[in-house]
Amino acid sequence: MSTREETRQLRLASWQQIFADRAASGLSVKDYCEANNLKRDQYFYWQSIARKNALAAMPENTPGFALLEAPKQESAIPGSSQDPLPSITIELGNIRLSLANGIRKEQLAAVLEVITHVE
Repeated sequence: MSTREETRQLRLASWQQIFADRAASGLSVKDYCEANNLKRDQYFYWQSIARKNALAAMPENTPGFALLEAPKQESAIPGSSQDPLPSITIELGNIRLSLANGIRKEQLAAVLEVITHVE
């Protein structure tokens, strides 16, 4: 591996830790970048590089998995019961996707985009 490639891999590893820290913080990308003196353009650039590397590392015809977190509820209504069961299940070939109530349409669109490319 060349020095240039080693440097790139070290930077990628550093950014992967940043992605994990941001996710754990619960902050938006904008707020996290401002709080940590990072440029949003750099954040998204390295995020795209990390995604491409992850996809390239996956063997072809490997079933995919996308973890979606439930939307945060700002305030719970006292006495209301939360239904933990999924409201819909989608099956496509060997993929089975169970979706809970309250999934945002952006999340659903992202998942459907991923599973339509899995064979």
